Amino acid sequence: MKEPAASNSTVVHATAEQAQVARQLSFVEAQCSGCHALRPGVTPPNPQAPSFVAVANDMGFNQETLLEFFRDGHDTPAAMSLKLDEDDAEMAITYIMSLRSPQ
Repeated sequence: MKEPAASNSTVVHATAEQAQVARQLSFVEAQCSGCHALRPGVTPPNPQAPSFVAVANDMGFNQETLLEFFRDGHDTPAAMSLKLDEDDAEMAITYIMSLRSPQ
């Protein structure tokens, strides 16, 4: 039996969503990959920096607390500092929260 073809709106939505995820990953790779592991199963380059999987699942963060963290200036450890504007913070948060395990 032949499966129904996906509608154009479904394809466009999936493509837009894929582009957004690619943009988020590109951003966090540029900003965060020097210290943090961005994907599951990868060891962080800096052993003191938590993986994004740990940030999403084990450290008590949610979207609001991550936004506050990024907007106030990510300055732990003191040797580095990163302060994101709201759009960039939202992009990083969306990517990080996409790594959250189902409850």
